[in-house]
Amino acid sequence: MGKQTNIKIKGTFENVIYYESKGEFCMREKPLEVKRVPVAIKNSKIFGLAARCSGIVRALMAPILPLPGNRTVMYRVNGAFKNWLCTDPLSNTDPVDAISFFNSLSLHPKMNGSNFLRCRFW
Repeated sequence: MGKQTNIKIKGTFENVIYYESKGEFCMREKPLEVKRVPVAIKNSKIFGLAARCSGIVRALMAPILPLPGNRTVMYRVNGAFKNWLCTDPLSNTDPVDAISFFNSLSLHPKMNGSNFLRCRFW
């Protein structure tokens, strides 16, 4: 990590990244190539799909969610979709009610479990 002297730049110029870390302005060279193992590629695809599915569900449920833009709720729904997608759902023939990742999901940031929606809306 190189340190900047007499200048304070943040950003990228050609292959050098200028940034601030712990109050100090630093710089580093961009790697020429980023190597990703196959497992990381597979997980990133699953997470991307989970985030898209979660966004659609949260957008549809926004009128009934107590805090529709809450990050805690977003992370919970993203995680439920990710965990479900990791089980290879297309080959699973269990009934829809048997998806534990969604049965125990809370859409209220301060409550655990799905009791919030069942008590208030159903």
